[in-house]
Amino acid sequence: MIIKEPTQADLPAMKALWHQAFGDPDGFIEGFFQKGYSKDRCLVLYEDQSPAAVAYWFDCLWEDKKCAYVYGVATAADHQGKGFCRALMTHLQEKLTAGGYAGAILVPAKEDLFTLYQKLGYAPFCPMEKQTFYPANAVRVTQVPAERYAPAGSVIHTSDALRFLETYCKFYSGDGFRFWGAVEDATLYIQEFVGDAACISGICAAMGAKKAVCRIYGSGNDYAMYLPLCDPGFRPTYFGIPLD
Repeated sequence: MIIKEPTQADLPAMKALWHQAFGDPDGFIEGFFQKGYSKDRCLVLYEDQSPAAVAYWFDCLWEDKKCAYVYGVATAADHQGKGFCRALMTHLQEKLTAGGYAGAILVPAKEDLFTLYQKLGYAPFCPMEKQTFYPANAVRVTQVPAERYAPAGSVIHTSDALRFLETYCKFYSGDGFRFWGAVEDATLYIQEFVGDAACISGICAAMGAKKAVCRIYGSGNDYAMYLPLCDPGFRPTYFGIPLD
């Protein structure tokens, strides 16, 4: 077992592992590797010289603290149950600490992964609940450049993460709100919404959708997890931009 940065030759195997783990379409995976991926923000665990587990991350800021958004953690199906994920995440924790990160944030892909990451020191935070809204009384919605989006209290992502986000979602603002999302099969999927939730039905109408599915902060269960690293006293309360 060896853990290190990947090489260009590893990319096909890494893409195949991603598809196996998450089932994302090829276009989404290619969008990540073209716009968001960097070998400097990736660790691969090799078994028999082949990628057996992978972890990626994006740099982000929350209240001027540098954090790592750990993303796309996956273990190949034929290597699960061998402790590879724990070994990889422990190595990543050491690397991020050496790099001066205040902490690490992640969003478990499945409910049962909360238990795994809690064993690695991560604690749940940021209650979010998906709610459904229907169109009524359209409001004015304006698309904005990704770099101008960040509302007060929001996570500030680097340009790599923003470029990746723009491969499948766009950023919008209006009177008293900001959000990013996309319409797919007549449904508006809002990944982050900041502002008055009473506006969402009007946004749904303005976007020409039959319904909107939106994460609402402050209700439901914690959906993200946080691990303090270089700044043990710092703990974020909000993380609103998951890349999913």
